[in-house]
Amino acid sequence: MSLLLDDEALAFIEKAPATHGVLLTVVANYGMPGGLICAEWCPRNCDQGDPDVVFLETIRGRPFFVHRRLQLFVRFQPIRLQARGKLLWRSLGVKQAACLWREFSVWESRHPNFKATAVPILG
Repeated sequence: MSLLLDDEALAFIEKAPATHGVLLTVVANYGMPGGLICAEWCPRNCDQGDPDVVFLETIRGRPFFVHRRLQLFVRFQPIRLQARGKLLWRSLGVKQAACLWREFSVWESRHPNFKATAVPILG
C-alpha cells in the first residue's frame, strides 16, 4: 500500500463532501532551495484536466491523486497521512513532511530518468 492513514485521518476524509478527493503534491519554495510534499482537497475528477496529476488509489470511496513527480516514489516509499488541528480547523497533513521531502529529493536525484521536466505555462 502506498498511503497509510491513521484512524483520525480516515474519519476526517469520510466526513468530507462526496465531491472531494485528496491530492498529494509538491509545493516549491519559490526563490529558495527545497520544497514540501503536502496533501490538499481537490475535485474528484482533477486528473482529467491536468496532465501532471495521476490517479493513485481509492481509500474508503475517496480517490487519491498524486503529482506526476511523486507517482513512482509513492510506490516505493509509503506516505503517512494524519488529521491535524482541532474542531473546525481540521486538515489533512503529511506526517514527518520535512524528512519525507529529503528522502524524495535523494530518490529523485538517484533516478534522473523519472524526474519531471518543467512544462512552460502559456498564457
